[in-house]
Amino acid sequence: MPNSKLRILCFGDSLTEGYSGWGSRFTPYSTKLGEMLRMAFPDVEMEIVTDGLSGDLVTGRGSFLPRFKSHFLPKNPADYKPFDWAIVLGGTNDLGSNMHPEQIFEALEEMWDMALFRKCKVLALTVPEIELSAGRMKEVLDFRRKELNEMIKTYKKPN
Repeated sequence: MPNSKLRILCFGDSLTEGYSGWGSRFTPYSTKLGEMLRMAFPDVEMEIVTDGLSGDLVTGRGSFLPRFKSHFLPKNPADYKPFDWAIVLGGTNDLGSNMHPEQIFEALEEMWDMALFRKCKVLALTVPEIELSAGRMKEVLDFRRKELNEMIKTYKKPN
């Protein structure tokens, strides 16, 4: 019987949802993460919640913030179930929508702060490479992705 509990939120866009095969199947990384954690910590009861939405944006018209808020500031406070960890991956679609890294970072920071306020540890993931053919667009997106990732990697706040 497990003697401790661990509750993890895996939050993001299509990369979190596990979009693959042009949308014909979904294989979220949280499934494998759960398997590996359960093998490494058999005495820990795990609950892993996956909230990924393909095509979603961190900034502007995206639903990242309202979705994230629903996990940490539910409409009915009695519904709140604290998370130990929030793994957040976002920004890929924003970069593809020509949003600037600073705007994306500020929106991510708002979410991280919300989780930290609720005493939840945050694992802020960097944006992986975007598969594009060589050319000016790829150069611009790579530059912006690296700029955003540098902001994410250098961000520090007590966790």
